[in-house]
Amino acid sequence: MPGKVNPTQAEALTMVSAHVMGNDVGIGIAGASGHLELNVFKPMLIHDLLESIELLADACESFRDNCVVASSPTARPSRGTSATR
Repeated sequence: MPGKVNPTQAEALTMVSAHVMGNDVGIGIAGASGHLELNVFKPMLIHDLLESIELLADACESFRDNCVVASSPTARPSRGTSATR
């Protein structure tokens, strides 16, 4: 489409967000399922947390490089809008 710069970047950021929310659910369930003070889910907790951090960092960097920096605002005259009525 003309005028769009990498529209897939916003979609990729949305997919990463959904994945991180899924990891959050897994972390919540794993944290609640620990018996006494022995939590056998600790490796999964750590893995999901680190994976979420890495996914968010990579997605934000990609979004910045390929969408925010790659696009530039253009000044357009407004149509039909007036400060005084």
